[in-house]
Amino acid sequence: MVVITVIIDSKSMKRTFIWSSILFFVAIVITYLSVVTDFDWKYFQFLKNYNLLQKILFPAVMIGGFLPMILSLMVMILFWKFRSRNWFKKMIKIFFALVFAVIIDSILKSITGRPAPSMAVGLIDNSQIFKFGFMRGGIFWGWPSEHAMVAFAMSTVFAKLNSSKWYWPLLAYLYGFYIATGVSLRIHWFSDALSGVLIGYAIGLLIVNFKSKLFGNNIVVNNG
Repeated sequence: MVVITVIIDSKSMKRTFIWSSILFFVAIVITYLSVVTDFDWKYFQFLKNYNLLQKILFPAVMIGGFLPMILSLMVMILFWKFRSRNWFKKMIKIFFALVFAVIIDSILKSITGRPAPSMAVGLIDNSQIFKFGFMRGGIFWGWPSEHAMVAFAMSTVFAKLNSSKWYWPLLAYLYGFYIATGVSLRIHWFSDALSGVLIGYAIGLLIVNFKSKLFGNNIVVNNG
């Protein structure tokens, strides 16, 4: 049995929560401006005919969907098989980022109900449609992008946990931006993807702070 004792720095958590709230507010403002200026529609119309770009970036939809599932399986295998403190700190925190991102995104989508650009018929601009309420548009479509949010939440945690080597944060954030850009070309509006990046980064900051307090020097693990 594993017994975990936790000590949390409330001041540090408060600061992180404030910054995360600011990022969430910025995501809302950017979405509003993108909608009222019709930028989302113009962005979609401008890039949809670039076939080479579509081919390079569209795999992001599949990668962003399957990689989190693979990571989840790896976390369970690595934890139960190795029970290494290093794996426990790093892999579990990335997994938590994934889980929280999915939960928060599902809640937000359930109340926004925004249709995706791929659902637009012909040249009809449906970028300004939001079906506010509860489950009026399900949790598959809507604002923000789950692909972008999950990718950036995981990327942020991974980057912070491996900041001693400059190339790991670079690769992590490149992955996050690749996923976000890829989904913005077809299955999400630009503001969906960018909001996913911002909120995902906010989630990552919260999880990283938990890492330093919950899974860092203030944790005691007793095997018995």
